[in-house]
Amino acid sequence: NDPCLQEPWDDMIYGWAPGGEPLYLPEEAGFRAGSNGTVTIRFQVHYDNPLLQDFTDNGGFDVLYTDELRPNDAGIATFGDLEGIYIPAGEGAHEHVATCPSSFTTNAFPGPLNVIGSWLHAHEVGSVLWGEVTPAGGGAAYELGREDPFSFDAQTFKPIDGITLMPGDEIRTHCVYDNSAGTQPVVGGPETDD
Repeated sequence: NDPCLQEPWDDMIYGWAPGGEPLYLPEEAGFRAGSNGTVTIRFQVHYDNPLLQDFTDNGGFDVLYTDELRPNDAGIATFGDLEGIYIPAGEGAHEHVATCPSSFTTNAFPGPLNVIGSWLHAHEVGSVLWGEVTPAGGGAAYELGREDPFSFDAQTFKPIDGITLMPGDEIRTHCVYDNSAGTQPVVGGPETDD
């Protein structure tokens, strides 16, 4: 229930959801592969097969690599929470805000982070999502990605240019949920209907 880091995503290099597309990093950035030459990639797949139909998964992924070190290290930063989400039955615009405080980014960010994109993710009752940054040095808060309306079937990586996150910035994740047709509350969790 940490709004700054969700397991198992602390070592994530990519995520996919319905509508997802390939991720290509800028030529000047890359994910480092282990210093001892050994690399392990965990490929986590979530299936939604409520009718228990037989099927064969033919999905997969390609990893492009080089032995030439890129000038910038790439990384994925995840913000938000799962376990703190509670959407009452019959509510059509329930907003949940997860705040990652400046005290966390002060200690966790190794320095300035140049943002190359945003990928906002929710499950079926998500309706509007956006990130918001309050700069450590003062100034007006600004958005870091927005999906309005959010579509569960069209979750894609959106390029961002010209935004740098700094240690000490406060980052809030806003999620508006539509449970107007629901007769039961919806709680945060890993399932599509959570």
